[in-house]
Amino acid sequence: MGPGETFAALGAAGVLIALLLSGVEMFKRFITYKEAKLSAIGNRALEERVKVLERIVTERGFDVAAQIEALRDRPADNGVALPLIQKETV
Repeated sequence: MGPGETFAALGAAGVLIALLLSGVEMFKRFITYKEAKLSAIGNRALEERVKVLERIVTERGFDVAAQIEALRDRPADNGVALPLIQKETV
């Protein structure tokens, strides 16, 4: 193997290393993006739950105990706000 072939092999190895490092950096950025996206989804679900609780606490004419029990019975992972149940007045 002559000097020209050695330099070509070293150049090819350098290009491969650069491509590998670029790929690793892109993967890191992709993972960071996905984590941020999941965090935003979780934050929105939490905000919706807080809004429901604020409505239960501040609005009059609703059975607060029934609303709290309804929240306890609800699955934690769906993030859907519960409808408010009005207390029947006789």
